[in-house]
Amino acid sequence: MSATFTLSEPLTDSFGNGGFGSSVVPLSWSFTDGFQSANSTESVYGMTFKVATNTSGQIVGWDIVADINSSQFIQSFYDGASEDSNYAYDYFTGG
Repeated sequence: MSATFTLSEPLTDSFGNGGFGSSVVPLSWSFTDGFQSANSTESVYGMTFKVATNTSGQIVGWDIVADINSSQFIQSFYDGASEDSNYAYDYFTGG
């Protein structure tokens, strides 16, 4: 799984108060799981970007979801401690 995004300015230290973080609005983004992909030049059903940084401004938590359409999505999340997951789902195929 791969996700990239560009923001208008660097994230601040301790942004998002840990966990999955706070919402950001990227200037551009790209997300793929090797089978499905989405990016900022394509129309998508919905997009969620949440990130958290540590006291040095390094990203330590995130929740990024690309709703490709009403039945397919790609998601990656990490809360900086216990939750870590990357997955995609297609309601038509069940996987």
